[in-house]
Amino acid sequence: MMAEHERFQTLKHRLNALGFKPRKKLGQNFLIDPALARAIATSLPLDPESLVLEVGAGTGFLSKELARLAGRVIAVEIDRCLVRFLEEEIKTWGAAGDRIRLVATDILDGGGIATACLDALREEGAVERGFVCVSNLPYSSAGPVLAELCCAELVPTRVRCLCQAEMGERILARPGRASYGTLSILLALIYESSLARRVGREVFRPRPKVDSTLLALDPLPAGTSEFLTRSPAQRSAFAAFLQALFAGRRKMLRNSLGRIWARRAGEVLEAHALPSSWLERRIEELAPLEVLALFDAGFDAALLDAEEASQ
Repeated sequence: MMAEHERFQTLKHRLNALGFKPRKKLGQNFLIDPALARAIATSLPLDPESLVLEVGAGTGFLSKELARLAGRVIAVEIDRCLVRFLEEEIKTWGAAGDRIRLVATDILDGGGIATACLDALREEGAVERGFVCVSNLPYSSAGPVLAELCCAELVPTRVRCLCQAEMGERILARPGRASYGTLSILLALIYESSLARRVGREVFRPRPKVDSTLLALDPLPAGTSEFLTRSPAQRSAFAAFLQALFAGRRKMLRNSLGRIWARRAGEVLEAHALPSSWLERRIEELAPLEVLALFDAGFDAALLDAEEASQ
């Protein structure tokens, strides 16, 4: 088997011929370990009916393994040079290459999930059969991408996310931890998150300065993800509510909510039978469902205020 150094040198030579240079801004550290790519793909329950959205296809190491198992893979890549590389590469993959659909765009084009990605998902039957998401994302974009996926019209049923270790800690954080935040709560309302494996920096080229983790985000038990029944607009409004609260994470909720709600926080909690003791806590101490209950209470109060103002 070709050694990692030889494998990377061959890949580097081919990319150089296309005029490609890794860009730090895009966090282009490519996975070059076939065994790890295979392990990520096989960690998902994929079959010929499965639809996969791969965010950041890169040089295709993971794309190829996914296409061997799934019926269809929508591979999203922002770098046009890498798209040209992949267009030629997948021609050598046989039947697996036929199952790849390349989408040359930024997954967050325009802020939310790119229209081109959503269109591709609909055309490939995501509404009827659902889809899973696999990504190898840099720290700077992992948070925004995962947050937008939680608020999108189409939400993946499962996620496998290869990200920097610090980002993994944020996602897995529980109430009371310093890393607990907006992303921890959003994902916990949709998925059961776990650490699948720790990943050393040696499996990437160029080699990053930090280690990574592979996270597994799987469905919550049936009937427990009520958050997904809400519209994309409602989920986005909740995400904005979280950001406003965590902007003052060290403040008591009495003060934080006072900045957000027009009505007195105590009145809102009392009207919705929520514990008044919450007002003496900080946002980082509340569990995800408790924060969602706060949002619902404030949303109802805002509707009442608007109704009264119109009379």
